[in-house]
Amino acid sequence: MITRIKGWIEIMVRSLMITIAVCNGCFAFIFVIYAGFDLAHICYKIIILFFVNQVLIGRRIILVWL
Repeated sequence: MITRIKGWIEIMVRSLMITIAVCNGCFAFIFVIYAGFDLAHICYKIIILFFVNQVLIGRRIILVWL
């Protein structure tokens, strides 16, 4: 029972972090339009790498596509 509860909590936390990462990705895309590509692309990488790595750090997944 406790293991199931821990599993559900882990899933909910990861879902929340993925949602935050997606929202920040959308913000970075809007930032690309208004501020130019170079600075926005750097900010996009920092934001997405930080939040997504927070989500996936338990599985030790490295994001290569950025």
